[in-house]
Amino acid sequence: WIEAYHNDEVDIFDRDSRRGDTSPQTKWLDPLKPQTHRQSDKHQCSFCPHSSYSATAVAIHEKTHTGERSSSCGVCKKTFTNKSNLVAHVRIHTGEKPFKCNTCSRAFTQKCNLVDHEKIHTGEKPFKCNTCSRAFIQKSKLANHERTHTREKPYRCETCSRAFASNSYLHNHRKIHRK
Repeated sequence: WIEAYHNDEVDIFDRDSRRGDTSPQTKWLDPLKPQTHRQSDKHQCSFCPHSSYSATAVAIHEKTHTGERSSSCGVCKKTFTNKSNLVAHVRIHTGEKPFKCNTCSRAFTQKCNLVDHEKIHTGEKPFKCNTCSRAFIQKSKLANHERTHTREKPYRCETCSRAFASNSYLHNHRKIHRK
């Protein structure tokens, strides 16, 4: 299971609770959770509140804090904290999109993107703004929206110091410096 939320591998019990949904693929595990895992079995990130029942998942997650990147793309040399993210990235170069929507046939490079896309067809928007009640398919979209209320701009351009409310706005802005 790959979770784009933190760019790391997480155990399947944490995945659904963080995303705010109950996945049909893991719903059958709900009765097993109390018997299988206790809170004391969780491994804690040394840098933030993130925790997981998998020590490997926490070790991979901690690389997001330390900057350690052990896997690199053979095409563009971009580096990644783990092999799973590299595999997903390589699909950008190959054009492979193995995760297909059964409703509209749209295809995706990562399963988590398909899961989010399928919510368009069901109308499900589990992430709601506490200020204005707007709802969103993705937690990250809610976080970006909430910054319209707080005026927070945590993403800063390294070249000109201009600040942005979302990472995607910053990414688009960086293009002006490449000209």
